[in-house]
Amino acid sequence: MLSKQSQKMPLFLQRFLQIVLFCAFAWACQVIAKDINSPLPGSVIGLGVLLALLSLKWVPEQTVSMGAAWLIGDLLLFFIPPVVAVIKYQALLEHFGLVLISSMLVASTIVLLGTAFTVDRLFKLERKHRLKVQLSQGSNQ
Repeated sequence: MLSKQSQKMPLFLQRFLQIVLFCAFAWACQVIAKDINSPLPGSVIGLGVLLALLSLKWVPEQTVSMGAAWLIGDLLLFFIPPVVAVIKYQALLEHFGLVLISSMLVASTIVLLGTAFTVDRLFKLERKHRLKVQLSQGSNQ
């Protein structure tokens, strides 16, 4: 998609273009989710579509790698609005703070465990695949 042209573009421009495309893609998925009254948020639909596109190799990994690396690297910036909200809704937190914090801890733990389980399974699957490829290459020689 951007492979030959991206080699001629400066790195900051490639990264900027990828981030703009991520934002446009996220916005489009949000609009689609709203239009079809999906119970899933647009961000989840977008992640699924992006995963499918990357898995099918319809979108090369290098097309999104720099923008994704920047977004992940600066992820902490996306937590500033919740900190401002904590200051703004201090009275609410005084009444329901313990319940909110405990539910966030439980939800975060579930997400972390689910991610760890998924990554572990994918690494095992990839290891099996590589072993099969090595064995098949060894038997061909």
